[in-house]
Amino acid sequence: MALPLDFTYSEERAFREITFQWAIAWDKKEPAVLESIAAPEIIVDLRALVPGATVETMTGKALAERTFAAYHLGDPQLKTQHMLGMVAFKRITEFEATGDWQCRTLHTRNLDDGTANEWDSCGYMEFRMNPAQLPLHLQLTHLRDVLGTNKTLLEVLNRAATLNLPNWYLAAGALSQTIWNKASSLPADTGINDYDLVYFDDSDLSYEAEDVHIQAGKKLFGDLSADVEIRNQARVHLWYEKKHGVPCPAHESVEAGIDSWISTSAILGVRLEEDGSWSVYAPRGLSDFFNMVVKPNVAVGTREVYEKKTRRWKAIWPQLKIETWPVTLSGEAFE
Repeated sequence: MALPLDFTYSEERAFREITFQWAIAWDKKEPAVLESIAAPEIIVDLRALVPGATVETMTGKALAERTFAAYHLGDPQLKTQHMLGMVAFKRITEFEATGDWQCRTLHTRNLDDGTANEWDSCGYMEFRMNPAQLPLHLQLTHLRDVLGTNKTLLEVLNRAATLNLPNWYLAAGALSQTIWNKASSLPADTGINDYDLVYFDDSDLSYEAEDVHIQAGKKLFGDLSADVEIRNQARVHLWYEKKHGVPCPAHESVEAGIDSWISTSAILGVRLEEDGSWSVYAPRGLSDFFNMVVKPNVAVGTREVYEKKTRRWKAIWPQLKIETWPVTLSGEAFE
């Protein structure tokens, strides 16, 4: 069946996998599977199936507990077998879609006298998908699809691989802002001031050694419409206090540098490997990126700088959900 023109194959794959996992949870009686794929809030509407039923809202955990209660699938005498048929996909928002599935279920209840009752139920099921609620491996596929909409980002990523920087990542705002642009139906490069290439090399902490890579980058990326900034995270502590007025601890890895940035929306990095695969550094997961949630990271930073940044972001992406800086903490921001 052909997909709608605005529906990606990663979404289609995610829909099919999640729905199949749902059927497995029922048929194999695995409540942990059901709970793991359920959204934080579930809306259960059985009015088309059960006369007099009402619409209920519950957590994924509550749904699993009800589904596998002793009077339902928790009864060892009751078995089900789901058969899924045709599906129709529909776009709701940039990051939300639904799938309406044909479903037929064979129910079998074994009786004490050795006989069994069997009955069928048929109908349609609607599944709503938001990538923030997907398992991580499916989120990673969706992340690559979304970042792929930014052609400048892809060009930086591909060219960066030729610089042979040690333990490098394309990181920070260019990634999160590409995701926000997709969610907001904006051009992929909207609001992106630059692209941050970070690496770690503590064998030579001189500026001259870092500048070799900076100058190589200027030649390599000079024809692009956006600036590409290259920084060695091993030497940030040498200049940070002079520029920002507060000390920054020496980083022991490029990941430690990324972890110190002022907003969680910056704590994401991708790298292109020799075999064409992507390595992704996302220590805080990906759900907040897809949900457009911004949180302060108080490792190194101040409320003033955080609020300045988030005011700019909110003006461009008004759908952002921005958490406030803890008022009792202070420090200078890492940019």
